[in-house]
Amino acid sequence: MERISHTTKTGKAKCLAYRNGKRCGRVATVEVVCGTHRQTMCRECADAIVEQHGSKVVRQESRKGFTVRNAAPFSGMVSREYKRRG
Repeated sequence: MERISHTTKTGKAKCLAYRNGKRCGRVATVEVVCGTHRQTMCRECADAIVEQHGSKVVRQESRKGFTVRNAAPFSGMVSREYKRRG
């Protein structure tokens, strides 16, 4: 089950980066990796991260955005799998 706050009405993943104290919320077109954590972002937020940390943090990109599927392992933590849309 997807969290509404993480997806748009059409089922695309939202940008989960913070801007001015609030979540950005645009359609996410870039998946960024920080250690073992993965997060989807819009191009503008990802560019700001890449500027600070270098291009190695970008895992994959999707012109049309990502769909998100929640996977709940037995430990009780919820992880998200991102699928490219195009």
